[in-house]
Amino acid sequence: MKRFLVVGLALGITCIGGYAVAVAQQPAEEEHPQGEEEHPKGQEEHPEGEAEEHPEGEEHPDSEAEEHPEGEEHPDSEAEEHPEEPPAVAEERLTIDQLADAITDWVAGEAAENDGYLVIEHPDSGERLELTLDKVHRERLSRVGEQTYFACADFVGRDGTLYDLDVFMRGPNRTALETTEVTLHKEDGEARYTWYEEDGVWKKRPVT
Repeated sequence: MKRFLVVGLALGITCIGGYAVAVAQQPAEEEHPQGEEEHPKGQEEHPEGEAEEHPEGEEHPDSEAEEHPEGEEHPDSEAEEHPEEPPAVAEERLTIDQLADAITDWVAGEAAENDGYLVIEHPDSGERLELTLDKVHRERLSRVGEQTYFACADFVGRDGTLYDLDVFMRGPNRTALETTEVTLHKEDGEARYTWYEEDGVWKKRPVT
């Protein structure tokens, strides 16, 4: 009986050892049988991904053409930025009556602020002169410079003294005239200077 047990154990050990040897001798690639299928068809992880990411260049279809379609971003920009200027309007010619009226209106405005008088300073004595307008001479339109004219105007002082003032105005037309200077030409008929014309322009000449 003991003999059969020993033989049985020997056979069992032999079988176990043979199985261990067989397992050890299995090829290494069988550790993961059909390992190529761990990620089967790995190329399909992103199937046709490259082609679909930008399918036939449609990510920005005609982007350049649509960004500035046929040059319409600034259509006729230069023409609209500087639209054609209207033709110049011919300058209105000033007349002596318009100049005289403008002087009359200016004197009235000054008098309204000074108790009814045009107030000036005597050029020699510095005396304050309070004057009332008698008339503006309308014999001729006298030009003394570019868009600058003058006319003589007679005034009466509070003491009865007569004064002849030259009122100068400048402007392109009657609606834009501005007074630029007032000078004392005559006092009780005595001239302080005279006028002479040269090439259509009037100039002062001192009295000697």
